[in-house]
Amino acid sequence: MADLYLYRDLYRTSLAAPAQGMVEQFIPEMMRLADDGNRGGTASDFATELMLILRSLEPFQRVDRVGLVQLAPASDLLIALGSANDPSIAQNQIAHGYHCFVDPGGSLTALREGRMRIYHDASAVIASFASQGRPPQRTIRLIHEMGLRAGLCLPVRLGPAQGYLFFKSCHPGEFDHLSDEALTILGLTIQVARIHLRPILGPLPEIRWPAAPFTWAGFLALLDQATKVRFGTAVRFLTGPNHRTHGYDFLWLPNLAVQTVVETMITLVGCLDLDHQIQVSHRFADEQEAVLHLGAEHRQLRLDATDLAPLNQRLAVWGTRVAPAADGGVDLTLPVDRHFHVTAAEHYSV
Repeated sequence: MADLYLYRDLYRTSLAAPAQGMVEQFIPEMMRLADDGNRGGTASDFATELMLILRSLEPFQRVDRVGLVQLAPASDLLIALGSANDPSIAQNQIAHGYHCFVDPGGSLTALREGRMRIYHDASAVIASFASQGRPPQRTIRLIHEMGLRAGLCLPVRLGPAQGYLFFKSCHPGEFDHLSDEALTILGLTIQVARIHLRPILGPLPEIRWPAAPFTWAGFLALLDQATKVRFGTAVRFLTGPNHRTHGYDFLWLPNLAVQTVVETMITLVGCLDLDHQIQVSHRFADEQEAVLHLGAEHRQLRLDATDLAPLNQRLAVWGTRVAPAADGGVDLTLPVDRHFHVTAAEHYSV
C-alpha cells in the first residue's frame, strides 16, 4: 500500500505554553468532550461532536468522517467503537459494532505512538491492490464506496489497549499539508479518544492469536489441548449435527474461541460434569458472527445473565459475548468473517 507517513511527536505538546488561535479555541472543547466521556458518553457521541468542532476550524472544514476503532488484544481483529459521517454520505457502512480482520503485515498495525498515516486518495490505494492481483481490504473498499477519498489515521493507546482515530474527507489530498497548529490539535484529540477505548480486564494472552480459516478438526484439537491443561483431564466433546469436518467457510480467531469455551466452562463449574460428554455445535448469527453452542448431556445449566456478567465484561474487548440459551445450554457469540482473502503469507477481510 503506497501510504505517506509523516513523523511528528504529538505527545510533547506543552499545554503550559501560551495557547493561541485555533488551539486556544480548541482546548475548552476537548475538556468538554473529556467530561462527556467520563460521564458515560459513547464513542459515537464523541465522533459526532468532534467532527462538528473540527469543522469549525479552518484546516478541518472538509473533514467528512471521524471514526474510532480498537484492535482486539493479541490479534488482528479490528472493532469499530463509534463513528460519524457528514449528512451528505447516505449510509454509514462502518458503524458501531462493525469488525474486520486486518493484514498483520499491513501498514495499520505498524503504526506507533507519535506517528500518523496519511493517504492522498483511497482510489489509489484500491488501485495498488489491483496492481498486485489482490482484492482490496474491505474497510478501504467501503470507505471508497461511501465517496471518501483522503484519509488520516492516528494511533491511540491507553495502557495495553490499542486503538486508532480516523479522519476522512471526500476531497483527495486534504491532509497532505498540515500546519504545526493543526498537528497540535490532532494531538489533543488523541488524549480524549483514549477515554473511549474498551478496558482490558484480566491478563493478556501469552501468545498472539492469529486469524485462521475455520475447521472443526483444528478447533477441536486446540480445545482438547487447552482443556487437558486447564482441567487436568480429557473432556469428551460431542459435535452437533451442523459441524463441518472438511473445508472452511469463515475466518475467525480459533484461540479466542477455545479461550471463550474454557472460561465459560470455568464459570459453569458445578453445572458441567466433565465425566460426561459436552455438546458443542455452531451456527451463523449473521455474516460477521458465529455462535458456538455449549451444553451437557441430559442437563439444563440453569444460568442467567447475572452469572455470566463478569465473563462478558472480560470478553467485550474481543467483541465476544456469552448468554444462556433457550434449551438450557450456553451460546457463545464470536466475531467471524465469511468474506476473506487468505494465502500462506497474509489474511484479511474483503
